Amino acid sequence: MQKILNRLRHIAACKITLAEKYGAPLALLAARVYVGFVFWRAGMTKVTNLDSARTLFEYEYIPLWQENSTKNILGLDISLPVPDAGFAAVSATGAELILGALLIIGLGARGAAFGLFMMALVIESFIYPHTVEHHYWMLLTGLVMALGGGKISADYWIRRRFLPDTLPASCKTDNKTATA
Repeated sequence: MQKILNRLRHIAACKITLAEKYGAPLALLAARVYVGFVFWRAGMTKVTNLDSARTLFEYEYIPLWQENSTKNILGLDISLPVPDAGFAAVSATGAELILGALLIIGLGARGAAFGLFMMALVIESFIYPHTVEHHYWMLLTGLVMALGGGKISADYWIRRRFLPDTLPASCKTDNKTATA
């Protein structure tokens, strides 16, 4: 019986090691690429015609914001300010493009994920409430904020190349620094 338990423990340890070594980096890459491309495509749609984007903000997003901008927070009705349509169109487009691209390549992944998380939160709270897709975006960006970009990211490469002493011992090869 002990032999069977030891064998099962060994199999479990191997599966956990494989999941941590290969599964987690691939899952973080998939999360980053999925959310990054959603926002990148949205930004590219807007940047091709900024006048159309401004009109979209002016006649759809801003009226929805005004409709949903008063929130009951701690028993107080708080009306949040409504942004200017031109400013909102340009800043949202720029943020979608820049943060989406950074998230995809994993450069400043936690910061980019935070920015996109906040955009998804604003969209969910004020523009299109009760949309499940926004919850997925916030969940995936929350994972990236908590865990970083993973081993398949520019952040990891930079850290490994230029800051090897900051890597945990499990990331170093043969108890040497990654650059040795």
